[in-house]
Amino acid sequence: ADLFISLHTNAANPNWRNGSAVRGVETYFLATARTEDERRVAAMENEVVRFEVETNPRAGDPLGFILNDIAQNEHLRESADLAQLVQAALAAKHPGPNRGVKQAGFMVLSKAFMPAVLVEVGFGTNAQDAAWMNSVAGQREIAESISDAVMEYLRHYERRTRAPGR
Repeated sequence: ADLFISLHTNAANPNWRNGSAVRGVETYFLATARTEDERRVAAMENEVVRFEVETNPRAGDPLGFILNDIAQNEHLRESADLAQLVQAALAAKHPGPNRGVKQAGFMVLSKAFMPAVLVEVGFGTNAQDAAWMNSVAGQREIAESISDAVMEYLRHYERRTRAPGR
């Protein structure tokens, strides 16, 4: 594959005051979480994923860790660029606020050796977000926004990687 996009529905932190009012769209790429909220979302998503993925047989191998890290870092800039484009496209259509591009250590992204993002398309714990995500119009806007962002990303990527003189 040329890139990986994982779509998710977000949930408000149970410790937030008035958590059911929290809404909006946010896009993540794989990097060390910088805030407590980024760590919370990653931990919540990773708790589910741990039942879905096989464990890495080379988990304790220092050389395997280094090689894995090099492969992931190769796609870090592209993942950040893809995240910016997806976030901008979705935020333009989403009825809630733009919660921005964030970074965290999602297991689902750690196995993708390509540009990869995780998109939280809205909060299932918010009635307006849930209604929009469940509507045909909302689903169409989500799909079209992500598709448009992917096409723009691929055009940018082609320009960056095209050899001079072609």
